[in-house]
Amino acid sequence: KFSSNLNDLASKVEATHHTTHQGLEMGARQRDEQLRVLQDRLNRQQRDMEDERGRLQEVISKMEARLNEQTRLLEQERWRVTTEQAKVESLQRSLEEQRRVVIQQLTMEREELERAKNSLLEEQKAVMQKCAEERRKVAAEWSELHVQQRLSKNARSGR
Repeated sequence: KFSSNLNDLASKVEATHHTTHQGLEMGARQRDEQLRVLQDRLNRQQRDMEDERGRLQEVISKMEARLNEQTRLLEQERWRVTTEQAKVESLQRSLEEQRRVVIQQLTMEREELERAKNSLLEEQKAVMQKCAEERRKVAAEWSELHVQQRLSKNARSGR
């Protein structure tokens, strides 16, 4: 009986050992399969990330090139505006100088015209005074002549 129990127990231990071994083997295969699936997924994600990194790198390169071009164009425009501003300021200074010269010339001409006008008025006044004096002399001579004629007439008629 003991030997039969021992055989039974040995069979059970063997069966349990076999079942456990199969279970462990199956578990190991399942874990290997899960690990392989996870490894495949990880590899796919890494490839996708590498592809995405490449696309991002390309986008960054294009953006940097565009930024460099925009910076170059901005510098050109800034230089053009600075040059244009210098021209405008130079022209403005030139116009201010011309304006100052024209105002100075006009002022001198105005003063000259004022002097000429005053001189002309003085001359006209002197001529008018001379004419008035001449008229008085002529009137006095006419008056004297008239008196002489009357006296002469009276003297002839009185004789």
